[in-house]
Amino acid sequence: MKADEAYQCGKCGLCLSACPVYRVMREETTTPRAKVHLIRSFAENRLPATDRMQAKLQCCLMCGTCTAMCPGGVSHDTLFMRMRSQMAIDRGQSKEVKALGAILPKENRLRMAAKAARIGTSSLAQRIIGKMRIGNIPMENFPTPNRTPFRDQVPEVIEPEGKVVGTVAYFTGCATHHIFEQTGHAVVKVLRRMGYRILLPADQGCCGLPLFFHGEIRRARENILTNIRSLSAHDCDAVLTDCATCGSALGHMYPRLMAELDLPAGDADALAATVMDAGEFVATHMDLLTPHLSPAATRETVTYHLPCHLKNHGSGKTLLESLLTHLPHADYHRTPDWDACCGGGGFFFNEYPDIAKRMVDGKIANALASGARTWATGCPGCRVQLAGNLPRKGVIEVCHPLEVVARGLR
Repeated sequence: MKADEAYQCGKCGLCLSACPVYRVMREETTTPRAKVHLIRSFAENRLPATDRMQAKLQCCLMCGTCTAMCPGGVSHDTLFMRMRSQMAIDRGQSKEVKALGAILPKENRLRMAAKAARIGTSSLAQRIIGKMRIGNIPMENFPTPNRTPFRDQVPEVIEPEGKVVGTVAYFTGCATHHIFEQTGHAVVKVLRRMGYRILLPADQGCCGLPLFFHGEIRRARENILTNIRSLSAHDCDAVLTDCATCGSALGHMYPRLMAELDLPAGDADALAATVMDAGEFVATHMDLLTPHLSPAATRETVTYHLPCHLKNHGSGKTLLESLLTHLPHADYHRTPDWDACCGGGGFFFNEYPDIAKRMVDGKIANALASGARTWATGCPGCRVQLAGNLPRKGVIEVCHPLEVVARGLR
């Protein structure tokens, strides 16, 4: 197996303090450094593929924090992704990953899964299922999927309310399209008010990141190429995502994946240069937003959770905080761990529930102590993890930052 990146590791240990898993476990075998040298030993045929090795390599959130801060330039995420793919061949995969590989690449299967999940989250189903959980999250705490997929609810081209100041393409991802329709409507409302024409390419699909992060690089191929082709077909000021994970895929991982798929990276590089988080995009164009905001008699108290993929692959760590701070209808309260990982990490909360629970409990305690009634975050996975682990459902509303913005429009 190719493991060139492993030889760039100088064993300095700076990744230890950055790794969310190590902060909880305090075990050397959970560190990025240890994983890199396990992979190096495997590539040099000094260690065989075993279930224990696979478990150690899987115990990772793929948050990208180690890659972002590594002084040696080790691309941990690419290396781990490649090794997971090799381990899937040598040791097989869990039933959850196999299900992902079967559902995510196909829109018709996603629609069927969303319908099934909608039935599963109904009150009748909950009475039948009882206390069933996924990881630590009770089934009743999972969001109810949209009755109609979001992109079916809106036209493919949405004109602004006033003068056109620009055009953006909107990549909705699976979560907004099938689960969080309110986020999609908020993004559209804010961008229209600011003067942007919005394009929603009909043939966009899953970004593929959950697939290739779990070793299904080849199965994600068609999704990746379709998204690149679809989003590159329009002359836009930016390609916006409302999901930090999708933004990481399109703007960070796609160019790297071209090499893994033996494909030229030109189109992926060009697309990546235009990708931006929708919240960060709005924050950088406050001059277009501010005239449309109005104070409220009672200001909404808000706190914020910074998703790892936005922290490591976004435009600026404090952009969303700045946006929330400047809303005249909101009163922003920062928590001490506002930028710490919540432990969601795709299916990490299900695969390693004890570790994930230890990560999220402190964040929930701090969010509740802040006095905020709204908890904003730009990652659907974080949203599920945060809301799903609350001591009481709805004790604090967890939503996308642009939903907060939309509530303050005149």
